[in-house]
Amino acid sequence: MSQQKTIYAGRLERLFANLIDTLILIIPSWLVAALLDHDGLATLATFFVSLGYYTHFTASNWQATPGKRILGLYVIRTDHHAISQRDALERFLAYSIPSLPLYASFISAQAAPMLVFWLSIFWFAPILITPERIGTHDRLCGTRVLVGKVGA
Repeated sequence: MSQQKTIYAGRLERLFANLIDTLILIIPSWLVAALLDHDGLATLATFFVSLGYYTHFTASNWQATPGKRILGLYVIRTDHHAISQRDALERFLAYSIPSLPLYASFISAQAAPMLVFWLSIFWFAPILITPERIGTHDRLCGTRVLVGKVGA
């Protein structure tokens, strides 16, 4: 039996997959914001739409969000098994950590975007420089993004 070579998703592949997912999420996020008149409630509901989207698709048989699936990328655990609902939820929450200053009432509205920018650089820069192209969220959650489905 031959061993399948592990190919980690490239920087641009991951970026474009994320952009596709963002474009897909614009419509439900816009609808939620339009239906809810209260800004705080709309923000919270939009967060839960994203949480459901990323958690559902990543833990599904697809092992990928639609953006990743279009580009032939798959999310797995470091032991090469598919991730569970809990793994997918934890990965999304870890992925979201750099954006938390946007929701903090003790950080000024002017400072929050700059803080998010610098936290995002710290959080996602390892994708640019590590051989496995792993972000901090992947390292924390024991996940990897591969080209091609393992075992397929």
